[in-house]
This record gives sequence, C-alpha cells and structure tokens, in this order.
Amino acid sequence: MTEILVWRDKLRLIYRDYEKLLRPLWKFLLSIIIIFYINQVLGYDHHLKNGLIIFAASLVAAFVPAQFFVIITAGFALIHVYAAASLLALLVIGVFLVLFLLFERFTPGYSYVLVLMPLAMSLQVPLLLALLIGLLAEPAGIIAAGCGIIVFFLFQILKTVVFTTAGEITLESMIVSYQNVMDMLIHNRAMFLYLAAIAFVIIVVYLIRIQAIAHAFQTAILVGSLLFLTVLLIGELIFKIDGSPVFLLIGSVVSVLLAFMIQFLLYPLDYSRIETIQFDDDDYYYYVKAVPKMQVAAPRKQVKRINVQHVTGNTTNLQEVQQKVSNQEKMTEDSFEAEPSEIFDRKLGKYRTKNEKKTIK
Repeated sequence: MTEILVWRDKLRLIYRDYEKLLRPLWKFLLSIIIIFYINQVLGYDHHLKNGLIIFAASLVAAFVPAQFFVIITAGFALIHVYAAASLLALLVIGVFLVLFLLFERFTPGYSYVLVLMPLAMSLQVPLLLALLIGLLAEPAGIIAAGCGIIVFFLFQILKTVVFTTAGEITLESMIVSYQNVMDMLIHNRAMFLYLAAIAFVIIVVYLIRIQAIAHAFQTAILVGSLLFLTVLLIGELIFKIDGSPVFLLIGSVVSVLLAFMIQFLLYPLDYSRIETIQFDDDDYYYYVKAVPKMQVAAPRKQVKRINVQHVTGNTTNLQEVQQKVSNQEKMTEDSFEAEPSEIFDRKLGKYRTKNEKKTIK
C-alpha cells in the first residue's frame, strides 16, 4: 500500500511538471487508437489506412480542442461510408449532425466520452465509462454516453446494409437502404437496453457518490455494476435479445477492477481519520465533514559519510605511510610468534638488571 501511494505521488509530480508535453502525447495516442478502430470497423476506403494519414490526423487532433477531435473521427467514418455507398453517406451525415447538435448543446465537455463509448462497446467494457462518469462527473454525461452507444450500433447497421447492397447504386436501392438503416436503428432493442442500463448506472453511482457516508465511492462502484448486470440480463430475457453473458460478465469484472484502481489513484480516502468541522460567517453556520486523503512521505535516501583519518608525523608521501604500517604489523607478528621460553628469558633478563641496579646502590 505504501509503495503504491509513493508511486502515485511520483506520477502526479511528473505529470504536473511535464503537463504541457504529456497532455498532447496522450491525446495523440488516443487519436491513433480511435482512428485505427474506425478503420477496422468500416475500412471501405483503403487510402485512410495509410500510416502517414493516420499519423497526420492524430497529430492534428493532439493540438486541437476536443470538439474538433469529434469532427475528425466523424470525418473518417463518413469517408469510409462514402467509399462504400455515396448516397448512403447523406443519411449518415444527417444522423451525425443531429447527434452532434444534441451533444454540443448539452454536454460539450464530454467529447472523449462520445468518442470512447463505441470502442468501449466493442471491448465489452461500457460499464467502465459509466462508472467513471458517475464517480468523476455529473449525470449530464448520459447524453454523451448515449450518443456514443447510438454511433456504435449505427456502425454495426452500416456494415450489414453495405454488405447486402454491394454493387447496387441505383436510387431505388439507396431508398431501400435508407429505410433499412432507419428501421434497424429505431427498432433496435439491444441499443435501447444499453441506453437504459448506462443511464441507470450513471445516475445511481452519482447519487451514492455524493452521499456523506463512509466508503461512498466503493459502494457506488459495486451497486452500479450489479445494477448494470441485472438490467442487461433481465432485459435480454424479456426482449429475447441474443447476447453473450460470458463476455458480459468478464467485461463487467474488468470494468469494476479498473474503476477501483482509478478511484484509488485519484481519491485514496482515509476514513479512519474523518474530521467534523464547524464554523460560521455572517449568513450561515456550517457543519463540514472532511475525509483526508492518504498521504505517505517518500522515503529519503540516507548517505553515510566516512571521514578519512589523516596520518600525522614526518611522512610526506604514501610510500612512507605504507612502510610504517608494514613495520608495525611485522613487530606485532614477531611478538605473537615468540616462543614461551624466549618470553621467559626476556622477563628474567629484565629482573636481573633491576636486581643489579639495587645492589650497586
């Protein structure tokens, strides 16, 4: 836990110091992923699959506002549809225009939700975006998420219609294609089921998150995920929609785990140190419940300093010091290598010398 918090603080400091460089970088990478997804789903115009075109479009998207990024991705989709059926592109323009006006009017700040939702639907993780909107934003994000879901199902319908009308470019065939697209879009039960599930999750997660209760974020994630699975599974049974419960369950588990990880990195709250603060001003008296975030001081490196002892005396260079040390070691070795009899003789000689001095006195 401590190591995770330390790395979290380090990453926040790095992002704060290099924000002007990292923000365009992640927008550039996100643009590449979204454009690559559109090319894989539609992919009728092979010129747009050129790496240089993808790089140039992603580079432009990295330095423009998010609303222009939506326009760039929509342009790629329209060019692909035009390459397959030119008259059908008019219908797609009309649908995109309605969705863009609805999105721009109510939720202009949720551009990346609109762009990422079709990709999340393809990866079976739309629950992740719904949880993040409820945890980090407001219920207004339902409109952007709903527009993204409609775009995803529109892509699936276009693939089917273009495949069935391949080679037919007459006016009558295009009118039939328009009718088929609109009928399949309006009567698509799976689309409306996902719209309802995502809307319910965002509202419930948001309402739980704003409550002054302990572990509100974690409770909101669990309740929202259970609600999502319940609505989809019961809806598929009632409306007889062919789904994949296994992939739905796997995608939901992955979404919950990622939501917990993101929540911990952004809001690591320490509920054991809740504080209640009261203060007032001229108009109101306030009761504030404050939940502190987990803070861990980064470990500091301890450096040991070893003081070098300088040799004093008449030595002037390293060779003289080494000579003195070797002489001392030699004298020590000689004292340990002496036989006991030699030591006794030395002591006896000293004793005789002392007695002789006493006798002379």
